[in-house]
Amino acid sequence: MAMQGQPGGDEGALAAAVAAAARLPDDADAQFELGNALLSRGRAREALGPYQRALELRPGWAPALTNYGLVLRDLGQIEAAFEIQSFVCTHFPDFVTGFTNLGFVQQRLGRYQEAVETFRHAVGLAATGGSWANLAQALHLARREDEAAEAFAQALALAPDHPTIHYNYSQLLLQQGDYARGWVEYGWRRRGGVRTLPPRPLPQPLWDGSPLAGRTLLLYAEQGLGDTLQFLRFVERVPKEGGRVVVEAQAPLLPLLRDIAAIDAVIPAGAPLPPLDCHLPLLSLPEILGPLRADPVTPGPYLAADPARRAVWRARLTRPGQMRIGLAWAGNPGQAGDSQRSVEAALLIDALNDPRLALFSLQKDLRPGDAETLFVRSDRIVALGPDLHDFADTAAAVAELDLVICVDSSLAHLAGGLGRPAWVLVRYAPDWRWWYRHEDSPWYPSLRLFHQRAPLDWPEVLGRVATALGERLGPPAQPPAA
Repeated sequence: MAMQGQPGGDEGALAAAVAAAARLPDDADAQFELGNALLSRGRAREALGPYQRALELRPGWAPALTNYGLVLRDLGQIEAAFEIQSFVCTHFPDFVTGFTNLGFVQQRLGRYQEAVETFRHAVGLAATGGSWANLAQALHLARREDEAAEAFAQALALAPDHPTIHYNYSQLLLQQGDYARGWVEYGWRRRGGVRTLPPRPLPQPLWDGSPLAGRTLLLYAEQGLGDTLQFLRFVERVPKEGGRVVVEAQAPLLPLLRDIAAIDAVIPAGAPLPPLDCHLPLLSLPEILGPLRADPVTPGPYLAADPARRAVWRARLTRPGQMRIGLAWAGNPGQAGDSQRSVEAALLIDALNDPRLALFSLQKDLRPGDAETLFVRSDRIVALGPDLHDFADTAAAVAELDLVICVDSSLAHLAGGLGRPAWVLVRYAPDWRWWYRHEDSPWYPSLRLFHQRAPLDWPEVLGRVATALGERLGPPAQPPAA
């Protein structure tokens, strides 16, 4: 986020801004600073009023306009935010912050090539490390990898210690399979590269990769459910040599983790910690393990479904003569870019209209309209979500299905970790975990990737999925001659 007029970061600064705005209700600057203080703390809805008041007092004020556009973006009003930022850039062609914010909105709209040109204009106005980094990120999203690498080099030459630039550069390196450099750059997320991932204040030292030799290591989840599932593969590569590994993870994952032989104990996030000697974020394992032990490829599944739970789901999911497919169309709505990676439930279900398919919803958390969609199409799809109490349940159900079709979400990582076949619907600008344009995955041999060929064009992707299913099923049986 490029916000014009950054406020102080502590709560004292917010209190001072609130007091100043109350004391000076007709002062545009005071209202503007209050909006800034609220927006910088993620309180976009509360910032709306102060910015509107600032613009009433000083119409057409570029800094207030562009920050007002940021509020609209954060509230999900992307088209309105685009109009505001476009207006700013048209009327203030030398205002670099306006072009920066316009580029961010264009990216949210999937207009990646336009964002490249917008950020290139911003570089022309102010060739800073930040402006080059924004251009690099836009080029990455536009799949122009070589140009992105050159722009990241320019950014780091100007700002060699900027943690966010290093972290964003890691996304490009990891996506290209350059793990030797990528994991090192990825480590910058814990050094300010990602504001929501600060170092954990534990008194014990970080594990340095040496054999545990009787010591206890705490590995803890730091990001989403899918991230935890993906990086569990590296736990068995920790040189224990008589040591113990304790994993702290999200509660829904715990029943699944208890059967992993390399893990000695699991605890839910927030629970009291046992005695330990060292610690490490789970996603730092590849960096610490080093190239010889950080290869993402595993010889086989590293997760397993509980046999007793499988037996229950086997009885429930039996559909003689039909191919049983589990569906999930949305990920965590709080994740940046989720609107681009998720698919409408009706669009996915209606694309799979062959009577030889038995469809099951594995979507645990329903979004507005999903319940109605499942009800209307209840003759075509069975909703399993209410009975999936944790990931051990989901793993057991996935193990008894013939195929999973899902977006880039924790379900893709679960199916891949189980070694079960899954087709993953991947947005045009994919997360670093997925190859560009390739159908295979270095992380999960059982996965097949269906990439968007144009931003936001899910119908074309689902058309290819339907064709692939038709090829797998073969021609429908012909009715007997009369």
